[in-house]
Amino acid sequence: MLILFKILLFPVTMALSIITAVCRFVCHFSGALLGIASGLVFIIALLGLILPVTKLPASMYVMMFTLAFVISPYGLPKLADWLIDKLDDLNITIRSI
Repeated sequence: MLILFKILLFPVTMALSIITAVCRFVCHFSGALLGIASGLVFIIALLGLILPVTKLPASMYVMMFTLAFVISPYGLPKLADWLIDKLDDLNITIRSI
C-alpha cells in the first residue's frame, strides 16, 4: 500500500521540484535587479534630501526610503525566498512519506 502511495505522489514531487527550481532562479535574478533599483531609489531620495532641488515634502522622501527598503534584498526578495523554502520543505515532507 505504501509503494502505491509513493507511486501516486511521484508526479507531485517532480512538479514541486521543478517549480521550486524555476522559482529560485527567478527569485535570484529578480533580486539582483531589484537590488540595483533599490540602490538607485535610495540615492535619489538621499540626494533629494541633501540637495533640495525640488520642493517635495519630506514625507515623499520617507516614502522613497521605504520603497527602497521594500525592494532591497531584505524586503520582498527575502519574503519570496522564505516562501520558496517552505515549498521545498513541503516537497521534502512528501518525499519522506
